[in-house]
Amino acid sequence: MRSDDDPDQEMTGADSEGRRTSRSLSAKWTIRKHTVVLPTDSYGTIEFQGGPHPYKAQYLRLNVETDPADIMYL
Repeated sequence: MRSDDDPDQEMTGADSEGRRTSRSLSAKWTIRKHTVVLPTDSYGTIEFQGGPHPYKAQYLRLNVETDPADIMYL
């Protein structure tokens, strides 16, 4: 994700070339300031590998303010 005021500034604090910037180090990270709410249909299965037993887990991407009880009927 990129910042609206600087198209080369990545939200991770790195510019598009991967360099850390001093501007990002001085600002305190907050959800409201550093994220954007957009519609999504992100869901599926994650396969974890490398352990003694392969493991699959279902995931659903939610807004940070979503009540988990709202998704229990999915």
